[in-house]
Amino acid sequence: MERMRTESPPPPRAVVGVDGSRSSEHALRWALDWARARGGLVEAVHVVDTTAGLSYAMNAVPFEHYTSAVRRSLARTVARAAAGRTDVPCALTIDNGRPAAVLIRHARGADLLVVGDRGRRPVVGALLGSVGRACVFHAPCPVVVVPYPRPAAVSGRGPEIGDAVR
Repeated sequence: MERMRTESPPPPRAVVGVDGSRSSEHALRWALDWARARGGLVEAVHVVDTTAGLSYAMNAVPFEHYTSAVRRSLARTVARAAAGRTDVPCALTIDNGRPAAVLIRHARGADLLVVGDRGRRPVVGALLGSVGRACVFHAPCPVVVVPYPRPAAVSGRGPEIGDAVR
């Protein structure tokens, strides 16, 4: 008689949009805490917005050099955010395209998509950036928009798991 093999389910996975802003680093810390609490893993995704007129093209910098610099910057951001959370596996991904579309694509099969409430765009007065808004409406999994503490609204605590979940 043949034994049935039972495969254990894959660990929970959170995809996080990381653009170098404080808000995205805060969202990454939140996702690392979420993954740690569940024995999961995190995929930190940095999107090179190919629609925004890239400086590497304008300055004739080879794309490989540009992505190499982005990878180093992403690794430093993850290292800062992961301080004290080194037990959580974190994959670094660099992709190009429209940020919301890329994050939504990477979120397929994920348990959670995490974004900061605002990124690097100049419209800083918005409560939810255009990337976060698109993710909330179109992602194939639950989305957490992690609010970045503002001086006027600092409550002494950071966002907790369950805050701002769609």
